[in-house]
Amino acid sequence: MRASLVLSVCFATLLLSGCSNTQTYTCAFSTSVGYCWEWTATPPLTVTESNALAASCSAATVGTGTYLIGGTCTTANRVGLCTIPYPSVGVTYQWSVYSPAYTATTGQTLCTAQGGTWTAG
Repeated sequence: MRASLVLSVCFATLLLSGCSNTQTYTCAFSTSVGYCWEWTATPPLTVTESNALAASCSAATVGTGTYLIGGTCTTANRVGLCTIPYPSVGVTYQWSVYSPAYTATTGQTLCTAQGGTWTAG
């Protein structure tokens, strides 16, 4: 089902923008929260899966995030990147962590608590 949906979407948009087998999804929070969630999926998520991410973005306990398909988290003021294991095959989940809400040390502590792998910068 997922592959046929991807092929249908790719076929419908091929003339306009080409077709990529990878898509990004982001949830950016205010600077006071200090992080941005980013998922990269190959193949792209289904509409249902994307809607679930959008719902989690708007219902986060830290505040409402801004959900975007095709965007990436900014690197400005980023102190590090946390890659967190994700249960779906072909999906990478990362948190970009920003100052002034976090330092590299507090960001790494947050990442470790989530079971992630920390990359400074």
